[in-house]
Amino acid sequence: MNIIKEKWLFLNATVSHAPKQIKRLYEFGLQTISAEQVVSLRANARLAGLRWATAKSKIWRLTKNGKVVGVFPQVIASFASITAEDMVAVDFSDFGNGFQVLAFAKRTNRGRALPLYFETLHYPIPKDSQNLFVNAAILRFGNIFGVKPILVFDRGFACPAIIKFLEENQWKYIVRVKGGKYFMNPKTGKVFAARRAPRRDQPVIAYGKCLRLIISDEQENTKEPWYLLTNDTEATRDEIVDRYYHRFEIEEFFRDAKRLLGLEWVSWKTETSLAVTLWFVILGIFCLEYIASRFDDLAKQAREKMQLSEIRYTFELLKAAIRYAAEGKYIHSYDV
Repeated sequence: MNIIKEKWLFLNATVSHAPKQIKRLYEFGLQTISAEQVVSLRANARLAGLRWATAKSKIWRLTKNGKVVGVFPQVIASFASITAEDMVAVDFSDFGNGFQVLAFAKRTNRGRALPLYFETLHYPIPKDSQNLFVNAAILRFGNIFGVKPILVFDRGFACPAIIKFLEENQWKYIVRVKGGKYFMNPKTGKVFAARRAPRRDQPVIAYGKCLRLIISDEQENTKEPWYLLTNDTEATRDEIVDRYYHRFEIEEFFRDAKRLLGLEWVSWKTETSLAVTLWFVILGIFCLEYIASRFDDLAKQAREKMQLSEIRYTFELLKAAIRYAAEGKYIHSYDV
């Protein structure tokens, strides 16, 4: 398999989604950001081999153009299959300079969730506006993909405004709550804290709704088990716990975006520049995932032997292939 060819077959297939007015800018982003490590926006701009003044101007125009951001949701939706049975983790991550990214990422069971959609928030913000922001983002996410998968949240999302929104809009969800959160037994009317619950799977009244409280077994390296609130009445307790367990895959996506692909060290000045860059990075992650899916058994065994994730292994292999394509005829091997 020609890994360089596969990269560009994948990326070039997305160009048709870009409007004519920004097509060249979009192609410039593919060349300089997707499946590349972002050193800085200006440094990456020079990868296109243009004159310095031209490259600097082009990266500035690319990362200030909001129309570019609008291209990506339809691009991702065109090849990221998602159903109502899929689990999608929702979480915030800090990108510095007051910028927070709210991301939606699909569970894969391979250690890293696949990013589907995100929105950016710049702090400081008005009091209580974050919950409204989250609800609006969930609504837009559902409209883009035309389906309502099961959403999985950490403790920061356990609040009346978000739970009420999810219930009113008929989303299935799992949200972790604190052990000190109080619930009411719907049969007896008795109030108790989650950590004092008589059973590990029982109906409770919370946020004015009849829901299920699920308590996991004791977790390694944690002070107490997970207390999970859900409106899913069909899944078993073990299935609910397993779905929350795989929520941590979204954190591995953030780690890849920040450390492997370099976004942790970029100083963002505007929400648009962060959003444009992160969308191209996400497209690059899908590209690396696509290439990894086409590896033969020998390549898969090599990756397992190195104990690398699919994304890191594919990224490193791609960089090595590009270097060898450019420098291979000049490289000599010597017997040691």
